[in-house]
Amino acid sequence: MGWRDIALKWAPTVSVVIALIAAAIAYKSATIAERALDAGTQAHERQQRAYVQIVELRFEGSRLRVIVKNFGLAPGLQVRSSAKFILLPGADRSLDEIERERLGAEVRYPFSIFGGETRGVSFKLPEYSSEQTLFVHLRLDYKDIFSVERLTSEVFRLAPGRGFENHGNFGQIR
Repeated sequence: MGWRDIALKWAPTVSVVIALIAAAIAYKSATIAERALDAGTQAHERQQRAYVQIVELRFEGSRLRVIVKNFGLAPGLQVRSSAKFILLPGADRSLDEIERERLGAEVRYPFSIFGGETRGVSFKLPEYSSEQTLFVHLRLDYKDIFSVERLTSEVFRLAPGRGFENHGNFGQIR
C-alpha cells in the first residue's frame, strides 16, 4: 500500500474533520459577533435613552413644585408623576418608629419631556404644622423611545428647622 492509497483512504475523514473545525470556528465567530452587536445595541440605548430625574423642590404657597429634568438625549414619553405625603409628629421620628399615615391620593400628570428640558409639576400640600415631619414620596413613571418603561422614585423629608433631605428610594425605607 503506497502513499497515494493511504491519502485516498484518509482524505474523506480528514475533510470531515477540517469541515467540523471550520464549522466550530464559524459558530464561535458568529457568537462573538452576536455578543458584540448586543453590547453595541445596549450602549446605543444607554446613550440615547431618557434620564428623567427630580432636581429641585420648591414651596409655592400651599403647593409643592417639583422640578424635573431629562438628562438624556431622547425624550421621556408619557411621563406620569405622583406624590404621596406622609406626616409624622415630631422632627426626629423615622418611618420605622411609628405607624405611618399617608395623606391624599396619588396624583398623576402625563407629559413628555425632551432631552435637556426642565419642567415643573405642582402638587397640593396637605395641611401640616411646623412641628410635624413631612415625607414626600415622588415617583416618575415614563417610557423611552425604545418603549422601555422607566422609573424614578425618591423620598424627601422636611423636618422642623431643616430643609428637604433626600432619603433615596422609597422601597429602602419602607
